[in-house]
Amino acid sequence: MPSKSGQMSYQNGNVNRSITFRWTYRPERTGDARIGRARIRVDGRSYRTDPIPIRVTARRSSSASNRSRRSNAPDEDALFIRAEPSTRSVFRGEQATLTYRLYYHPDYRVRRSRMAGSWDAEGFWREELEVNSRPVPRMTTFQGERYKSIVLKRAAVFPTRAGSLQVDPLRIETEVHVPKRSRNLFDRFFSLDGEYEEKEIASPPVPIRVRPLPGSAPASFHGAVGSFRMQASVDQRAVETGEPVEVTVRVNGAGNLSPLPPLPVDWPDAFDTYDPDVSTKLERTGDRLQGRKTFRYVLVPDEAGTFELPAVRFTYFDPAEERYETLQKELPDVRVKGVPASAEADSARTALPAHDIAGLMTEPSAQVQASSKPLYRNPWAYAALGLPLLALLGVLGYRRRRERLASNPAHARRREARPAARQRLKEARRLVDDSDQRRFFAALQRALLGYVGRRLNLPKRGLTRDQLDDHLSDAGVPTLRA
Repeated sequence: MPSKSGQMSYQNGNVNRSITFRWTYRPERTGDARIGRARIRVDGRSYRTDPIPIRVTARRSSSASNRSRRSNAPDEDALFIRAEPSTRSVFRGEQATLTYRLYYHPDYRVRRSRMAGSWDAEGFWREELEVNSRPVPRMTTFQGERYKSIVLKRAAVFPTRAGSLQVDPLRIETEVHVPKRSRNLFDRFFSLDGEYEEKEIASPPVPIRVRPLPGSAPASFHGAVGSFRMQASVDQRAVETGEPVEVTVRVNGAGNLSPLPPLPVDWPDAFDTYDPDVSTKLERTGDRLQGRKTFRYVLVPDEAGTFELPAVRFTYFDPAEERYETLQKELPDVRVKGVPASAEADSARTALPAHDIAGLMTEPSAQVQASSKPLYRNPWAYAALGLPLLALLGVLGYRRRRERLASNPAHARRREARPAARQRLKEARRLVDDSDQRRFFAALQRALLGYVGRRLNLPKRGLTRDQLDDHLSDAGVPTLRA
């Protein structure tokens, strides 16, 4: 029967409970053996371990053991590093935990262990897991011998491609004290002050077989492998035009969330959208890498009305179930009040008079009656004769301008750029007086992106910072760096 132990922890408002089962086996003969899979079912879901291959070798002879103990130099069998992978077969993107333990003879003492060179895992994404910076050695048995052991390093590795991969050896430098073997009790006691010898040791490489993910992944799958949950919320459901709405999407669970890109969402055309603010927090305390990734999308409505926000979808691959799981969160409708932004821009333009041609005079004015000169000698008479022609030219020019704006939207947007930007900046100035920093910077960003978008005739929505840089470079705008 296995031994059983449990542990409970409280982190970030969540209660985590772990149960550990331990089996002890004693080999009866040398050769290759294998410990089969362990299976367990929790909350209706099945979990299983991978089989563990074991090679059983003959025990060292007593003469070799005695010879190493008589020597003052550390023996290879008395000081070594073991690389202990949690599994040797994973899916692409699935976590394998590597634990590196230093084993040494119970009579030895080690100190100042440190990395010797770099440790590489080509083809893997690596995340360090926490270990005790001042580990306490514990007694353990390995291949029939008693050792002290400490954990040097733990890391979560996630393969980025399928195939047969290998994690490079871990190399360390350490100082080892081997006590002198003496029958004199005082010599053995005072050998604590003996000299330490510096040793460099390395673990064996770790081969890992990586299986490809199943085909036919949904369009909402972006590489996440593990077990996750998702939440989505909207900070405001009723706003004015130009007032930002913040949509927060949070993904958390066990797996590698660091490379997960922002979840694509098809927002309504009535909203200006920007690159989401992304934050990642990882928990490295357990054997499994836990994490939380938050996406904050800022939407700025340009039109009044009630708009239905689309559902947010996130798909991940569950290696325990060997299938894709899709999470979907519905978002509430957003009601927008106020004047459309396009109307604000139109009101900022200079309007022509309501009547292009002034009405005819039915009676002479007092100034004309008071004039003693004949009409043909008055220069104002000739100017008045030219007014109808000027008015006609003005009407023709106005009609031509309107036709050009209607037939050339790019030209119309360029003409709207300056008055619309001024209107946005006026709004931003009012927000400064109200000490509303969040809305101030949102209005400032809308003014800048709106001006550039109209001047360069770029799409109104989905203009990211990278696309903005590319368009400005194509337009010959120099790049300024602080």
